[in-house]
Amino acid sequence: MRRVILTIMAVVLCLGATAQDKTLRQGRRSQHEAIYNKWQNERIAFFTSEIDLTPEEAQLFWPVYNQFLKESRSAHSKCVRALQLLKSKAVEKLTETEIQKRVDDYIACVAAQDEVFTKYAAEFKKVLPIEKVA
Repeated sequence: MRRVILTIMAVVLCLGATAQDKTLRQGRRSQHEAIYNKWQNERIAFFTSEIDLTPEEAQLFWPVYNQFLKESRSAHSKCVRALQLLKSKAVEKLTETEIQKRVDDYIACVAAQDEVFTKYAAEFKKVLPIEKVA
């Protein structure tokens, strides 16, 4: 009888602990979203004031900038992964050909990042006066 009671108590305590964890995670998620939204608003206000965007320019600028940000983040994360593979301790066990492939992959990622910047420099010139792009 004693074992049954202890088992039931253990199960009840575990269920309570998992319920608290779910609530805590939801609180963190909403806190993270609030911080992200605040950051987004501050970023928009900063760019708008620093570049001195007119409402018409802002309508053209923000979609291009958001796409630029998406592509540059993607290219950057690929470079980070390629660099991590290159710097991992497993490299010591690889053949020279495999190491060369990882180096080439990293160099290709850096080149892709440069292409994103070059592409969007031209895009920004299309939607903003050159003085504001500079």
